[in-house]
Amino acid sequence: MQALTIDTETRSAVSIKRSSYRRYASHRTTNLLSIACQWVNEPHAKVYRPAQGAVFTPQDMMPSELRTAVENGIPIYAHNKPFDARILYYHCHKRLGWTEIPEELWRCSMALCSYYAIPRKLKEAAKALALPVQKDMEGNKVMHQLASPKKWTLTPLKMHIKRQDPDWKSKWRTDKALSEHCKDLLQNREYVDRLPILWDETPAKLEKNAEYCRTDVEVQTLLLRTLGPLPDDRLKDWQFDQMINERGVQVDVLSLLSTSMLIERELELANTRVAELTKDTTGVSAVETVGQIEKIRTWLSMMGVDTLGLTKDDVASVLHRDDISERVREVLSLRASAGKASIKKVAALLDNVDEDYRARDALVWHKASTGRWAGRAWQPHNFPRDCYKPKEAEEFHRAIREEADAVGCLTAGANRVEFFDAVSMAMRSYLTAKSGHRLLVSDFASIEARVLAWLAGCQTLLDRFYANECVYSFFASRIYGREITGKGPERQLGKVAVLGLGYQMGEEKFIQTASNPPYSIAGLDQKQTIKKWNRYRKQEEWTEQTMGKIVVDLFRSTFKEIPQFWSALQETSIQAVSERKTLPCGRLQIGCTPDGQWMFVVLPSGRAIWYREPRLTQKPNRWNSKRVDTVLSYMTVDSKTSQWVRKDSYGGLAAENATQAVAADLLKEAMQRVEANGYPAILSVHDEVIAESNRGSKDEFHSLMKVVPDWATGCPVEAETHEADRYGK
Repeated sequence: MQALTIDTETRSAVSIKRSSYRRYASHRTTNLLSIACQWVNEPHAKVYRPAQGAVFTPQDMMPSELRTAVENGIPIYAHNKPFDARILYYHCHKRLGWTEIPEELWRCSMALCSYYAIPRKLKEAAKALALPVQKDMEGNKVMHQLASPKKWTLTPLKMHIKRQDPDWKSKWRTDKALSEHCKDLLQNREYVDRLPILWDETPAKLEKNAEYCRTDVEVQTLLLRTLGPLPDDRLKDWQFDQMINERGVQVDVLSLLSTSMLIERELELANTRVAELTKDTTGVSAVETVGQIEKIRTWLSMMGVDTLGLTKDDVASVLHRDDISERVREVLSLRASAGKASIKKVAALLDNVDEDYRARDALVWHKASTGRWAGRAWQPHNFPRDCYKPKEAEEFHRAIREEADAVGCLTAGANRVEFFDAVSMAMRSYLTAKSGHRLLVSDFASIEARVLAWLAGCQTLLDRFYANECVYSFFASRIYGREITGKGPERQLGKVAVLGLGYQMGEEKFIQTASNPPYSIAGLDQKQTIKKWNRYRKQEEWTEQTMGKIVVDLFRSTFKEIPQFWSALQETSIQAVSERKTLPCGRLQIGCTPDGQWMFVVLPSGRAIWYREPRLTQKPNRWNSKRVDTVLSYMTVDSKTSQWVRKDSYGGLAAENATQAVAADLLKEAMQRVEANGYPAILSVHDEVIAESNRGSKDEFHSLMKVVPDWATGCPVEAETHEADRYGK
């Protein structure tokens, strides 16, 4: 394998955590401190530092390894390629004059980690693979000290004034007097902002930072040697992802700026209202802003309302109560609305818009172990589901720009809540098509239920899908013992059952999911259900648990092939790991490498999903302590904590992974298909493809989305498609 691994260490007045990679790399204050390179077959990396000073200048030559790689078409690996590639292009190529690196040479060791489902961070990946060289965390601390400007404090300001004014003693006479003057200056924000940037650049720290850069490259090289390059097909998938990220999506910056200014104003009004509502008898406010979570909790406790936190669910739970005062209700309502994630998303989107009004690098390839895309930066995958219709969105943006009251969101008093809710519903519509183009948006319909039915060979479900019947109404009719048509709470219960119970969900979790409106599990007709389920006729007291058990049992008996699929997956996985060989399981192949370090599942598309360090252990059965089961576990990144943990597998979880992986393959191929037919893809959100085009038609785009690949013959793929100037649902 011929390859070069590299890493760069930089500094900038721009925050990399907040800004786009492109904005960071091209900013006038951004500079290169060191760069390290290592041929993959060489034992050590070589680190390069400026010939003079702390940062590289046009007089510093491009590292010979980089030039050789470019001249000979050798792949160049970075850990988080989008960042390093932009540094090498906008700073090193355009400002320092180094040779441009062709896009096709770039590779990413972080993408390797994603593909093999190990931690993406270099430190955690090195630990997970037990590499002989680990990341230098002491050097990491120094890197952070050098990467951003120092704050101006008393001592450096005094030194600065003394350097600038040799006659300082005649003005202040004593050092103490100068110190007092400097203290006053530090309180003047405008003066401090005019001061030159203050960098930490001691020789010892710069040397430590360079060695840190060298170690990072050596760890990356070991990572590449251990995992090897991406398979050719996956490399093409990743390169397609990079093209989409580079293309970006246009943002309505004018509306976004207007919204940002109004948010500041509305937050100030909301804070004033909260302070007023929480005043005590002496006129002192217990809470000054909606962001003071602990103070709000303390005040709520004083008002007789205890809550563990102030998350969205915590607040919603309290607001549903009818025993709280109007003051408490209004404070919590203000907190819920002003604390919406979408309000922060406005700032994040502004921070990540480049000079051409497009936002980039929002997609993370293969972020989920199953191969699904996820979001980063302004997180399009976390947009609120509720959104305006096209005409409502246009009216909102007109009102925002004119600061009018046309959408009823800019009035005073309690309507602060209405404003924040309006912004939340408008979030998707800040993404727009460029002039002369429109957005084509297509969303796979019930794709997981369809794929699961296909993988499990569940003919009852497949027949409903083939006939374009509503499977939610079909199953709701089975639950209630009567025909259910149209939308309503009964159909909603059927929907949550079909979407949730396919992955071996038990009655407790199902009840938790379906106990609240609009699902109405409590609305089950007991008489009808007793007739249908004779074994429950002697039940003296009907509880939610009883009803939940009925629905779970009904699902498993109606779609019996799905529980059989769970069992087959579990048994085959255990056998494959035990015997360290590859075995068929329906449309899948499940195997284990000869060294026992990896279990894998080969999907119908030919792609594999990977599980690190599979292990078989004996554990008592959860429902029968006298029985001992063989349990399969593996190491994985926990989706909630992001920690590298050992997790027990079971049939339902294996079915979920396989189903989501196949859905990801269908989505990826749909994106590549519309791209190949003249509809440039700009984004993917969950099961949705968004393209920006000035040609073609919605019908053609829809038909391209519905094409079933040869490897998925028989899978009942369906989609919902629309076109618009602004992104929405």
